[in-house]
Amino acid sequence: MTVDLNTLMEVLLEQFGPRVTLEVQPMTESEKALAEENLGIVTAVRSRFILTEVRSDQESIRHKDLEERIIQKGRK
Repeated sequence: MTVDLNTLMEVLLEQFGPRVTLEVQPMTESEKALAEENLGIVTAVRSRFILTEVRSDQESIRHKDLEERIIQKGRK
C-alpha cells in the first residue's frame, strides 16, 4: 500500500492552508483492528491510514472525508 504524498500534501494545504504540521505514526493495534476485517482466507483493509486534526485545545478530530479524498485523488 502506498499513499501519494504529493496528493496528501495538496489536499492538506487546500483544507488547512499553508501552516500545516504533519506527524506520521504507525497505527496502534486497536486502530488496526478497526481498519481490518478478516474475511476468512484474506484480510480486507478498510482504512489505509487515519488522518486526525489536533486542535489547540487538544481535541482530536478524524477526517474520514479527507482520507477518502486523498486516496481517490492519488489513484493513478
